[in-house]
Amino acid sequence: MSKKLRAFKVKPDANGFQYFLWDREQVGMTAAMYDAVSCDGRPKGDQWNPPPVSICNPRHKRRGDFFAVGIGGGGLAIAPWAMAKVHALQMFAELAGELLPLEYKSQVFKLLNITVCLDCLDEERSQWLTHEGGKRTMLKPFLRADRTCPSNLFKSAHSPLDIFCLEYSHNPEEEFKACVEYHKLTGLLFEEVLIG
Repeated sequence: MSKKLRAFKVKPDANGFQYFLWDREQVGMTAAMYDAVSCDGRPKGDQWNPPPVSICNPRHKRRGDFFAVGIGGGGLAIAPWAMAKVHALQMFAELAGELLPLEYKSQVFKLLNITVCLDCLDEERSQWLTHEGGKRTMLKPFLRADRTCPSNLFKSAHSPLDIFCLEYSHNPEEEFKACVEYHKLTGLLFEEVLIG
């Protein structure tokens, strides 16, 4: 049986699980502060000063192993219990970027800020929605296999708030998606995208 390279957009399941919001009331966040905490492919490490967070509707949603952070902020928070249970998450995170501390109620979550940002989008084969004035929104990305890398988790330079992963062997020790599925970790959705 031949193996086939597949690609997925990794999205937090904010409809089914709890997610973090920056606690604007506590810190009076400005647009510049939102930009500073946005996970858009740029490293944050030395300048990282995590603002307070709160959980949106904590009683109405399940607690997962991964949490969305902000609305469309491009980051994922990994729960401390998931990091302790699945040591491979540390490896995937370090290959893809940086883990930043994010404290909530005396527990330290890890914000995964993916800094591997590749020029891997095939603009002509991707599907777009064009708005008045010419601005485009990507509906369905098409990734170029020859421009991806073995980090397994990465972002596209054309859409740095979106997270992608690759699957080839479906080995949980080598691939992020396989690891999440093998360990039955919750809070993420994998939407297959085209790659060629």
